[in-house]
Amino acid sequence: MVAVLDALRVGSCVRVGHSVAGMVAALASIQAPSLFRKLVMLGASACYRNVGDYRGGFDPADIDRLIDSATHDYMQWTASFGQTVVSRPAQDPTVCEFVATLRAMRPDMALSLLLTILHSDVRSRLADVKVPAVILQTRQDAAVTCKAAEFLRDHLTGSALEILDASGHLPHMSAPETAIAALDRFL
Repeated sequence: MVAVLDALRVGSCVRVGHSVAGMVAALASIQAPSLFRKLVMLGASACYRNVGDYRGGFDPADIDRLIDSATHDYMQWTASFGQTVVSRPAQDPTVCEFVATLRAMRPDMALSLLLTILHSDVRSRLADVKVPAVILQTRQDAAVTCKAAEFLRDHLTGSALEILDASGHLPHMSAPETAIAALDRFL
């Protein structure tokens, strides 16, 4: 991310990152804080696993089931996972669009990405983030708990948390008016 911003000659920006991209932005801001005026994290989590007292969202058994399902029948997994993370019925246009993006990926690449995300843990790096952050979280998200969003708020100096009146992990797709209104408030 830093290399891309440098190549584009971006002197300073507000970086909006959804899910794991929010953590990528946080790590980039540690490396080059002057490139970022503010971070906006939409449905982000420093760790997607439940570890000790930390509630990231997925127990080890949940992760095993996700991986087994994705490995066994990728097409069926995309349909099920799409409904779960969007938090809408299978026929909903947002679910269909998300499932189509998953199916456009090579299954081995999607599985590699899923494993990387589910096993990432950047909690120990949050204290190094000096750029102000806004955390936007839906009230009900199968991928990221409100506790994970509160953890970010509590461990990112000068951060703010807003719980959006929406559900699912993709509010920018399923409730764009709500997501845009929140972005307007913080930008």
